[in-house]
Amino acid sequence: MIRAAECESGLPPIVEMRRGGLEVFDDLAGEWQRLCGEGPCNEPYHRPEWITAYVRAFSPSARIVVLIARINDRIKAILPFIEEKGRLFGLPIKKLRTLTEAHWWRTEVIRGAGSDGDKAVSALWGFLKKLRDWDILEMRMVPRHGGADALFNSAGNDGFKTRRVEYSRSPYITLSRLVGKEEPIGAARSGNLRHALKKIMRKVDKQGGLELQRRTKAEPELLQCFYDMEYSGWKGRRGITAIGDPGTRKFCDEIASAAGRFDYLRIYLLKFKEHIIASHFGFACGNRYFFFKLAVDEKYHEYAPGHLSVNAVLADCLECGLDEFDFTGYGDDWKLKWTDEVRAHDFLYVFSRGFYGRLLYAIKFPGNPFLFKIIQAARLIFRPIRALLNNNRRSGDSHYEQCTIR
Repeated sequence: MIRAAECESGLPPIVEMRRGGLEVFDDLAGEWQRLCGEGPCNEPYHRPEWITAYVRAFSPSARIVVLIARINDRIKAILPFIEEKGRLFGLPIKKLRTLTEAHWWRTEVIRGAGSDGDKAVSALWGFLKKLRDWDILEMRMVPRHGGADALFNSAGNDGFKTRRVEYSRSPYITLSRLVGKEEPIGAARSGNLRHALKKIMRKVDKQGGLELQRRTKAEPELLQCFYDMEYSGWKGRRGITAIGDPGTRKFCDEIASAAGRFDYLRIYLLKFKEHIIASHFGFACGNRYFFFKLAVDEKYHEYAPGHLSVNAVLADCLECGLDEFDFTGYGDDWKLKWTDEVRAHDFLYVFSRGFYGRLLYAIKFPGNPFLFKIIQAARLIFRPIRALLNNNRRSGDSHYEQCTIR
């Protein structure tokens, strides 16, 4: 265990590392949930049931590494990783990466509020920089100015090679902007959207209007209705739906069940003439609404059901006293028609200290095109040698796991 500088509580942070499978999360679940509720990480993506569902659906045999910082026997920061072994341009590497599907949700150091939380994050980095079990730390979809960002900056200040790669700008809407508007669409960024949707809404009102239903439990028939609608549209044709991917279906079923159990699931159904024309799969956590998935009935495309549903859900969020509607994910054009507020998210890379870490950095992020050509040529020259070494390794007792690292 490694101790950091003394905290306001009078006791230094104590960091421990746990390795194993999903049982690691089970042992920490209660304290982990409390930590999410008390600090700046009260988002569904950071809760233990979310991360457990991710591993069970997409990486069930993964080797889990969790760093825990405690102050006065209370957890003040948690940083979970998947441990991977693979190759980068033929060189063997050991990588610790955060647990996220980048296009769906963000990742963070889950930490407590105040100076104790900040110092716990510093203690995690103090532990990591002395740990010899990694060549690359990869933290995906990290929002700026949070705990993971602070850890990354500490690494750079300590002389480690680092690289920040901007990944996405995720839109959100501060709901106080909607106060005083007859409809949320009145505050939309796009004038064309405001005009078109108001015209559609007048047309809809003449035919009986819309009905929005909010559900908070993961009823199987409700989820199936959502999946079927998603599958019937363009996502189904492209094969990127929950029905089309067993892992995604497993994850969605499990996280819906858990979110319903802990009372932050929100499934919205938008009805027109008794037909469901759009459905939101989202979460209400920490006084914010987090958009996750949208399904629409494309037979009603002339009514812009996706935008109608956003308008209706925004109104409900405002009525419930929430502070923010977070679109999450990418800054898609249809989202940016609603708002110009965005959060930048990055992929953060930290390379181990010493020659090997610097070599890996130079290979992954070659600043010199000539150096990149030399590396490519070296790969061709040493490919037969690498193949021979690989054959020897496979014939022995080694349990070295290989995966593709990009």
